[in-house]
Parts: sequence; C-alpha cells; structure tokens
Amino acid sequence: MAISGVSLEFARGAQDAGLHASTKQLIDLRIMAFPLDYIRAARQAGYQNFSAQDYIDLSIHGVHTGFLRDLKAYGYNLNPRDIVELAIHGVSSEFIGD
Repeated sequence: MAISGVSLEFARGAQDAGLHASTKQLIDLRIMAFPLDYIRAARQAGYQNFSAQDYIDLSIHGVHTGFLRDLKAYGYNLNPRDIVELAIHGVSSEFIGD
C-alpha cells in the first residue's frame, strides 16, 4: 500500500467519507489520484451506496458530481452503470432537465 501511496490518512478519509473499500480498491483509487471530496459530494447528492469500483467507473467516464446532483434534482435514481452509460453517450444535465 505504501508503494502505491495509500496512507493511513487516505484510508481513514475514504472510510470517513462513507466508503468501505478493500485494500485493492484503495490502491486503485490512489493510483487514479481519486479525490475523496468526490465521494462526499456524491453522498450529499443522495447517492449513498456506491462502491469503490462505482466511483472509479464514474470518474473514468468523466461523471461530475454536479451531474449526479442534477439527476436527483430531476427525480432520477439511477444505478452507477446507467449513469456511466449516460456519460458515455454524452447526455448532459440540460438534456435530462428538458
């Protein structure tokens, strides 16, 4: 873990943000320079049950937390895979709102 840059502070931060990640998942998050603020913002937007892999997938496909907030605001409660599909196909918050 130390070689990958997973510090005790990072592991605690992930846990404090509400993520229950395995050692491998913590390493994967760290390798991607994943910001823990993303987890907090996603949870504040109403997405409480994403896994570490969900966050990695969302991040890889450029899903911003503002998009997650907009989905909830427009009444959608999609699973991470469906959100990634929207991102892959270029669906915007404006399109969802319309």
